[in-house]
Amino acid sequence: MKSVIFSICMLMTSAIILSGCTQKISASSDILELNKETGNFLFYCREEDIKYLDHLSEVLEEKYPQITNHLDCEIKEKIIVEIYKNSAEVEKVTGIDCFATARNGKIQIASPGYSNIDVIIVHEFVHIAVSKITDFNLPKWLSEGIAEYEAGGPPEE
Repeated sequence: MKSVIFSICMLMTSAIILSGCTQKISASSDILELNKETGNFLFYCREEDIKYLDHLSEVLEEKYPQITNHLDCEIKEKIIVEIYKNSAEVEKVTGIDCFATARNGKIQIASPGYSNIDVIIVHEFVHIAVSKITDFNLPKWLSEGIAEYEAGGPPEE
């Protein structure tokens, strides 16, 4: 009887684990799919935004060693980048009125259409790196200053 209960528990645990291993992320009205994987990043987006992935991945991968070395930061897991249709979708998912944010180890950004998208996405990556070395125990003004400096300047409004 114990072996039957154990087997059932193992099957249920496996089903729960496997059901969480989806390659899709459900946003409020869109489903983002994993469309690109690089050495350090996983990019989820809608089909319409695939055209931006080569450029964004190049920018992030180029800056990754510079930022992690400069901050003496080691990031073991790949960072998720979610690209949403617009800032309203980012707000629906995050609860924050913004076009880009870094929370819970992932970058969430509105579909690129900004002239300074490179600075913005790197800025958000810096927040993730800083959170890894400070465990989120840093004043917001200091985190923003480090992110602006490392990204190459303040994002344009």
